[in-house]
Amino acid sequence: MVKAGANSHPPPTQSGGQGETSTDQVKALAPGMADVWVTALATSQANLESLRRTLSVNELERAARFHFEEHRARYIVVHGCLRQLLSRYLSIPASSIEFELGTNGKPTLAGDAARSGLQFNLAHSADLSLTAVVTGSPVGVDVEQVRILSDANELVQRFFSKREAAEFASMPESQQPLGFFRLWTRKEAWLKATGEGIAHLLDKVEVSFSTAEAARLLSLPDGFPNLADWSLFNLEPGPGYIGALAIPRPDVKVRIQFWKDQPNALLV
Repeated sequence: MVKAGANSHPPPTQSGGQGETSTDQVKALAPGMADVWVTALATSQANLESLRRTLSVNELERAARFHFEEHRARYIVVHGCLRQLLSRYLSIPASSIEFELGTNGKPTLAGDAARSGLQFNLAHSADLSLTAVVTGSPVGVDVEQVRILSDANELVQRFFSKREAAEFASMPESQQPLGFFRLWTRKEAWLKATGEGIAHLLDKVEVSFSTAEAARLLSLPDGFPNLADWSLFNLEPGPGYIGALAIPRPDVKVRIQFWKDQPNALLV
């Protein structure tokens, strides 16, 4: 199940009969629309090799640096699926897509594809990834597997605002793991949308994160667009996972879609 709330905007819609869709159903994006694709990272060896063949030399070199085969395979699936998805929007071969990195390492389209206005962001945790695709606007997405962190209180006190730390400390212990990752993913999604580095702004952007509140930006650092100019969505892409989507424009319509172009894709 996927849920979302964002500054009084309607929740995202799911494409297909039971929230399922295939990559053959990729539709053109208009400004003010966002597609969020959910992908399971477990796949067959044959599909892994197929995805590997779409990667660039630089991507293959990065994959080879991972010590464990499991991590290499996840990297190949995440970046290979990204290429396949973007190729459907751009109507070009997946292997021909070029990327470049922004100031803080955020990837964007390069070459001829950059003129399309298409922008994207991806995130992954454990066995699941999210890819957000929009046109004409920056976008940030994040996802985490919800789990107990022994140092959650220390992290909140150290990196988040005083108001957030006080609210987190007042939460029932049973709600704190979900509360922590709601807090983290919403901040991270916003920071990724801005292209800013995460370290120096974590305590300067405030978000809602209690189970009783919709996803909202509560305050932003000086120099950024007003709160009303942003949309922030809560995402629940699969059991045990929480995510967020941030876009610097109001009235965004979000379509949740499920990648099933690989044999073991997650259908929830």
